[in-house]
Amino acid sequence: MKNELMNEKEKDYEDEIDLVDLLKILIRNKGMIFLITVIITAFSIGGALYIRSNRIEKFGLNFTLRNSIDSYYEEKAQLEVEDFNVEEMFLDDNIVDEFYADEDFNKYYFEKTRDKKTTSDDKREFLQDSLELKKVTGDKEKFKYYTLNTTIEDEVLSKKMIELYLNIVNMKKTELLKNAIEDEISLVFQRRDLYRVKVREGEKQIAEIIKKQPVSILENQSMVSILTITNPTLLQELNSNKKLYEKYDNQALGLEGVKGDKKLGKQIEKISSVYKVEEKSKSKMIVAIGMILGLFLGIFAAFIKEFIKGVDWK
Repeated sequence: MKNELMNEKEKDYEDEIDLVDLLKILIRNKGMIFLITVIITAFSIGGALYIRSNRIEKFGLNFTLRNSIDSYYEEKAQLEVEDFNVEEMFLDDNIVDEFYADEDFNKYYFEKTRDKKTTSDDKREFLQDSLELKKVTGDKEKFKYYTLNTTIEDEVLSKKMIELYLNIVNMKKTELLKNAIEDEISLVFQRRDLYRVKVREGEKQIAEIIKKQPVSILENQSMVSILTITNPTLLQELNSNKKLYEKYDNQALGLEGVKGDKKLGKQIEKISSVYKVEEKSKSKMIVAIGMILGLFLGIFAAFIKEFIKGVDWK
């Protein structure tokens, strides 16, 4: 029984890893470990330098759209304007064509595609990659502003395309606003004029009715009392027409004010000027990973070497 216990202990000792032996292996192969680490690190440095040299300098600008007409007349106008979704405007082929109408950008596009035959979808995708729009939110995911970034390999063209983008957005949003005004203004003016005529006709009829009344009745009763008795329908129609006339008159005043608003054609509000987008460099991380990987591969190679040396190949 005692011998069996001793044999089991010896067996356990044989299975245990001797840390001293492992350390000796590493020391014996320190040159190889160092060489592999240096080689892998050198490759990682080269890769980091290549990425850094080919990094595109991005430029950006922050802006927001005016959600209303900043005018005293806005409430009076009661305009219903078609919504303009700046995030989906590249889905419109006509808008995409407006960007490619710029000779410099069109030339840049064909240089990148190397004169290959391209479809409208290819152009749209290239434009979306060149001009990236991001929605910036604040507390409780509340919208704050838009950020427009470029990935164009030319600083001058980048800044030019940012301005072109803002001009197109401003033009499209202003166009929707003006169309809404024009669609509404003719109808409102017609209704205002119609009810103005009805009010005048009603007042004229009432004046004739009052003239026909005896002086004694006019001295003892008010005009409203007389009309309530003699012609209640006419009085009711007159009051109704007056309310409608006032409504459309106010709306017409609002529409005229909105149409003449100097800010009508300024639907973009810049929150910043064009700035250079500073991106965090990944060079240090790449080099660090290369060093760790090189050390790991060096140690692994050392153990493989010792294993091969210890194998009896006969």
